Amino acid sequence: MKRICDFATGNAHTIVLIYAIVAAIVWVAVNLYFWKISFDLDREIREEMREYGDCYSDTDEAKFGKHITRLTGFIISIPAAVMWWCTPLIVAGLMIYDKIQEKNPELCGFKADDFDKEENK
Repeated sequence: MKRICDFATGNAHTIVLIYAIVAAIVWVAVNLYFWKISFDLDREIREEMREYGDCYSDTDEAKFGKHITRLTGFIISIPAAVMWWCTPLIVAGLMIYDKIQEKNPELCGFKADDFDKEENK
């Protein structure tokens, strides 16, 4: 235990620097991803308006959608950057939970009949 504490305190600056660099990379990556989504949304709206014969102009809905997408990305990127080391753990946990839910819905508070009703719709 003493060796671990000595390592952590002796290399604290390096550890914090690595953490900050990876956090910055994650923050930029998440923001870029949501900016790409906003451009895809803009392109989809443009194609839809061409399809229906309308001239494309930046409508209020299109601008609102782009801004909300970018704002959502910014809001999500901050905790993602801070918690970058636990994101794979969260995703893995959600995937395991989903597998358990599919095989044993009773354990997760669902009744098997509920899933049968949804599939028959």
